[in-house]
Amino acid sequence: MSSLPEPLLSHLSDHLAAQMGWHFPRERWKDLDAGIAVAARELGIKDGMHCARELLTSKLTQRQIEALTHAFTVGETYFFRDPRSMAALEHHVLPALIQARRRSHRRLRIWSAGCCTGEEAYSIAILLHRLLPDIADWQITLLGTDVNARFLQKAAEGIFGDWSFRDAPSWLRDNYFRAVGPSRFAIVPRIRSMVTFAYLNLCEDVYPSLTNNTNAMDLILCRNVLMYFSTARAQHVIHNFHRSLVANGTFLVSAVETSVHIDQHFVALPFEGATVYRNRSEFDLAALLATMPVSHPMSTSVLETHDDPAIPAAPAMETGRTPPETDAAHSSADAYVRALALFERGNYVDAIATLTAPAAISGAANDPVDLQSAILLARIHANLGDLGAARQWSEQAIAIDRTSAVSHYLQAVILQEQNDFAAAAAALQRVLYLQGDFVLAYFALGNLEQRQGRGSAATRHFANALNLLRRFDDDAILPYSDGMAAGQLRETIRSIVSADAA
Repeated sequence: MSSLPEPLLSHLSDHLAAQMGWHFPRERWKDLDAGIAVAARELGIKDGMHCARELLTSKLTQRQIEALTHAFTVGETYFFRDPRSMAALEHHVLPALIQARRRSHRRLRIWSAGCCTGEEAYSIAILLHRLLPDIADWQITLLGTDVNARFLQKAAEGIFGDWSFRDAPSWLRDNYFRAVGPSRFAIVPRIRSMVTFAYLNLCEDVYPSLTNNTNAMDLILCRNVLMYFSTARAQHVIHNFHRSLVANGTFLVSAVETSVHIDQHFVALPFEGATVYRNRSEFDLAALLATMPVSHPMSTSVLETHDDPAIPAAPAMETGRTPPETDAAHSSADAYVRALALFERGNYVDAIATLTAPAAISGAANDPVDLQSAILLARIHANLGDLGAARQWSEQAIAIDRTSAVSHYLQAVILQEQNDFAAAAAALQRVLYLQGDFVLAYFALGNLEQRQGRGSAATRHFANALNLLRRFDDDAILPYSDGMAAGQLRETIRSIVSADAA
């Protein structure tokens, strides 16, 4: 018998659907009732009734989200879970991806969404280590995200008990772990360093985004997560995953999640016992890049124009170039508005065509009319995974206005993705010279220092970001963040700092 009245359960179901995406129809209200009782104990609240009323009073806090996640989701996984899926990855998906990237650029980007305590992300890292004898020559991004900061702490710590190795191959523990206590095993540093863990709420946060490194993924794994969501929310998440993948990117879910209309965006691949999809691509990326107009490389890199990379050049003076006609300027502005809408829907090809069409261009060939068009083109190419073109367009944006902090920030994020850490750090210093309260620049510097193993410097930058975030309400959207709210960035930084402390 339920301890909570039905009207309260109804309001609670709607509240959790809105903020967590979880689906609790009437037939699952008994589960909702029981889970709230568990969450009450986790939060130190008297009983389920008081807990439900407290949850309904305002937007969920991070502590409440963690308690609810603990109460309602299966926060348990293990290495090489679902052997058939892992076999499909090891023998088909990853080898094909490696072969394709070896012919072009040796770069792989993989995302474990809803990574829990990290076993899945580390399993992928181990597979890559075994499949790539020349792994040192590759640029690999392996991102694990979750909404539960405690899970992320354990994942970053990289220490696991016997239960995480059930059904795992015999060679796993011997080759990739070392004993650190009774039935406690730490993953070896060469594998640990391959994976980055970060807080991300699939229902609230924005992706794909350069800010949280969720763009241009080759492979996304999201297993046993979508089944908790309402159909509408699951479809929204799937749409964002589709946008986060490069052309012909691969999407892997669990067998119980095939009924969420995934085929609207993806085509199923015929692997027995494994649920693997390829995204429906309306274009061939290589063909697109070969035919579309892009900017000519700058004669001199903007990174080489100053002895002190922290000091930007003076604003460019007029050089006699004829100002665009009024109707051309209007065409450019209209093109940008249309292209931005296309970009936000994930229609990158038409967005590029809109911005580079003759009616949207004035002056020298392929030179965008205004700054915002160049910035948007850089973001589009970054989402397509073409970092070379993205970097060119960021340089064009800087050439248009060297005092644009957002242009230098965009270039810094692109440079970081290219593993050009020194140039990225220099670009971020230019951002802060131009705009000292640019929160995302401090966040990016923290991530940059962390990736290079400089924990104390990373902590200092994260602290500066948290200090600046005090000026913002939790729901305030941060400038240049692709829609990230201040509260989301605050929780992301806190989860990173907590994981580092662990």
